Amino acid sequence: MNIIKYKYKLLFTLTILFTLLFNLNKSYAVNVTPTSYINKIYSVMLCGPGSSLTSCVSPVILGSETDGKSFDLSSVTAGASAGGMGSLSTVPYGTTYSFFQVILDRQFTVLLKVVMELEIVLQLQLQEMEQRQTILRRL
Repeated sequence: MNIIKYKYKLLFTLTILFTLLFNLNKSYAVNVTPTSYINKIYSVMLCGPGSSLTSCVSPVILGSETDGKSFDLSSVTAGASAGGMGSLSTVPYGTTYSFFQVILDRQFTVLLKVVMELEIVLQLQLQEMEQRQTILRRL
């Protein structure tokens, strides 16, 4: 009789141990909403006649900063902050410009709002444990 109780205790302990170990590797869905996209502008320029998508001929530099100017692309005032980078006073009259070039930083900073529904995750784990205990009781 004691051997049977010992086997059940051992089986139950091993089941709980494996349940805990295997649950560490599970992944759950997380609801993520980006709230802002922050980037830096280093230079803003107009490209002269003969420019193409790959080359800027005779650029007229509207504004340039070595440290860059940060702005939030998702902000309502993103156009105003990016537009404050340069001045149109340096543009000569009578020239037609067909390309506008902006030199941006390659790295974006994205701020996120993360909502994880822990209640649902915990309920699922409890249901799994209850199902395993029910199977053990039947043994």
